[in-house]
Amino acid sequence: MFSRSAGRKGREDLNYSREWKHPIQDFQKKELEKVEIAEEILKNARTEICLSMRFFNVSLSMLRLEPASWCPSLATDGKTLFFSPTWLIETFQERRVKISRLYLHQVFHCLFCHPWKREDRDSRLYDLSCDLVAEALLDSMYAGCVYLRPNRIRKEWYARLKKRRP
Repeated sequence: MFSRSAGRKGREDLNYSREWKHPIQDFQKKELEKVEIAEEILKNARTEICLSMRFFNVSLSMLRLEPASWCPSLATDGKTLFFSPTWLIETFQERRVKISRLYLHQVFHCLFCHPWKREDRDSRLYDLSCDLVAEALLDSMYAGCVYLRPNRIRKEWYARLKKRRP
């Protein structure tokens, strides 16, 4: 009838593998790989900025890198540079100068103490004004690793703001 050897042979025919992988483990492994790639992208961006503008070396190195699921791109609290691994990888493939530019943008927030001076101000207006300061400074820099040509709207706004300045 049914022998033990026949049963074993049947299992071999089904091509069982001892290295069966759980889908969650596969997902976690892929996410960890994304984080490692994203961290490497940020480290390369930091190096590229330092090679062009050595005076930012210490400032760029002070922020600890941390992946964050809530973060759409890059953000900082003054101690940590939070990042979205998916956004970083996609942006790197699209146009990597954006990454260096946004990294330095976050560093400018720290250098100008933006995270610590919010106090009781309207957070939306305060964040917008801080972003304008950081972007205007970046637009005035001609280092290849962070330079993006300002569009017409930015140029018009900069001209308006210069007229209003005392």
